[in-house]
Amino acid sequence: LSALRPREPHTAPRPRCTVPMSAAGHLYWSRAPTNPEGSVAPKKISTNTSSPAAAVDADKPWCPIFKWGQRGGTVYLTIFVPCLKGTDDVSIDITDRAVEFRAERVAEFAGGRSAARSYRLQLQLFAEVDASRCVHHLRHDHVRVELAKRR
Repeated sequence: LSALRPREPHTAPRPRCTVPMSAAGHLYWSRAPTNPEGSVAPKKISTNTSSPAAAVDADKPWCPIFKWGQRGGTVYLTIFVPCLKGTDDVSIDITDRAVEFRAERVAEFAGGRSAARSYRLQLQLFAEVDASRCVHHLRHDHVRVELAKRR
């Protein structure tokens, strides 16, 4: 018989905001003092004070961000490498079934600091392309490669 009786609705009291209503007045929980008992003091991850660039392995090449798409008889490949200059060493090797991209550049940071970075991307293609009809365009933050599909 108790299973047929309707249950009482949950009527837990809602906490009252003691802060006058403002734009952030609904965040009453953020103004409550924290309970230091049982809490753990934050620890520093590293005490190394060197630059973040020094923590990166400079010998290992970076894999650049890239995207691709295709339309008709052309595959478009965009490879993003920030702050490319005409003096940077960029090489693109296109074969019938693969594309290899390499770039060496000097990254400049605030305060006059700089670090050498090398980028490398190797892609295996699904179908053959005509390497003699492929072109690439160097821009300030990316390289666009147009791969002509073999007919």
